[in-house]
Amino acid sequence: MSDGKLRRNRKFMLEDEAMMPVRLRRGLAVVTVAGGLAAALAGNAGAAPRNYIDSAEILPKDPTVRERLIDDCLRDPNVPAGSEVLALNNAPGGRVNLLCGNEGFGARHIHAGHPIDNSNAFAACWLVTIAKNNTNPGSDPNGTTEWHYVYGVGKEAVVVTDNADRDTITAYTKGPNGADWEGCAATL
Repeated sequence: MSDGKLRRNRKFMLEDEAMMPVRLRRGLAVVTVAGGLAAALAGNAGAAPRNYIDSAEILPKDPTVRERLIDDCLRDPNVPAGSEVLALNNAPGGRVNLLCGNEGFGARHIHAGHPIDNSNAFAACWLVTIAKNNTNPGSDPNGTTEWHYVYGVGKEAVVVTDNADRDTITAYTKGPNGADWEGCAATL
């Protein structure tokens, strides 16, 4: 929106897109990962590709960088809420982001209610839940989409995104544990 139109952004305010906070991108690269999401997340190029996704544009690709960005966000209150910690560029319908956030959205919101003890497992679960593309669009009158990934009997991961900016509002798992990130990631 370079035409100077105002953009509604629930997390900040109405503002000209040119004046919106710049997301942290230093050291991040968009990379197409051949061989499937599981191989990309595990760092194992020999893993067999999954049927539901042939490649994923994961930002950042390197699991060490992903872990550092998520961990820095959760530990350091000086990291801005608008800082991007994870993104899936070729998500169904377009890019989906996970921002550092605050008590109402993003990684900090998720961590407060569903602790992220293993950042890489959380990232893997978040990515596959979106990539699987089992959605419930417009499930909330506030303009959100729920993404679902069933990873076992009675076990399901859910990611909720805002339809306007495609940023993640929350994520959790259903089943015996509301933060079963490792259980979800173990199925990949």
